[in-house]
Amino acid sequence: HIPITHTCLVSERRSKKNLAPSWTTSYQQLTTYQMKTIRKNNEMLEVARIYWKWLKECELTCSPHTIRSYETTVCDYFDYIQNNASITQLSCESCFAKDVIVKWIQYLTTTKQLAPETCNVRLANIRSFLKYMAENEMRHAHLYLEAKNIKPLRCIKKKQHAISEVNLNAYLQVPDSKTRSGCIDIMIMSFLYGTAVRVGEMRMVQMKDLHLDDRQAYVHILGKGNKERIVYIPVHVVKNLLRYIKIFHGRNPLPESFLFYSRVKGKSSPMTAAAIDKRLKNVAKAAHDKDISVPCDLHAHAFRRTRATNLSNNGLNPFQISKILGHENLSTTLKYVDVSMDKKERDLASMEDEGNRETDKI
Repeated sequence: HIPITHTCLVSERRSKKNLAPSWTTSYQQLTTYQMKTIRKNNEMLEVARIYWKWLKECELTCSPHTIRSYETTVCDYFDYIQNNASITQLSCESCFAKDVIVKWIQYLTTTKQLAPETCNVRLANIRSFLKYMAENEMRHAHLYLEAKNIKPLRCIKKKQHAISEVNLNAYLQVPDSKTRSGCIDIMIMSFLYGTAVRVGEMRMVQMKDLHLDDRQAYVHILGKGNKERIVYIPVHVVKNLLRYIKIFHGRNPLPESFLFYSRVKGKSSPMTAAAIDKRLKNVAKAAHDKDISVPCDLHAHAFRRTRATNLSNNGLNPFQISKILGHENLSTTLKYVDVSMDKKERDLASMEDEGNRETDKI
């Protein structure tokens, strides 16, 4: 058995300038025997180079959370290859064979006791890497096609509920609007709920994207897949926006400046998703401390789901809501909507009335 694991991949990545903080292995930490093994195994060294190139390209389009997920997956996979898989000669064929990947998934569920959702994410990550490797080396295309045919684990989908009106008011009452930090928190929650945009979309909103002087205020959103859409802004959100802009952007804001920004060494950059999440968590904790019935787990996407649910309860049909949310598939919108019992009863009564009318005609 050749003792070569993800150290090959790690060392290749650590040899570059932009080092990821999650890596702890370097060329100096490898044993002399491992280094000789890596140099002799040209095929695995080529995999390491492709892997490093893949991550570098992913960093241009993926979030830091996604990059960490890719890194964790590949490291765990090669740990399994070394310690648990019965492979005598390492190669692309032996390491990424379909049966090896299937056994690895079984290992994750039984030995490491990971949730099915987590295992499916790990499987998707391996597929993404194999797809990239196949695009660079056509001789490895069959490995991606075989991995693509592996069925994901069955998951019990948990229903994600919208934020109740009581809890929503509790969150909004926490920040102090007289402080700069409180003003930011209120604006973040108001904007997320009022526009129902994704947190990634909100982060990239620039001053030039806002049109607040028009009869109907709106914001220009660049969504997933660089698809553009117009989202109208409610009146109460516009009022908060005007006050926020006056405080943080002045009377003559720069068109290219980001609506929500952070300053690092005097330079402005979009506020990170992690920073937004931290603010929301702090708000939720403070609300929970005042009233234990208020959930302390709050995230940006909950506002999007809540807005979709309230729009549905107020009479908008799923097609109209899908346009606001920027969904291509209507079934995606239906998953977001948490219809209230009152709405269900109204819809059921409407269906019964239509059925009675049809019976009378007969």
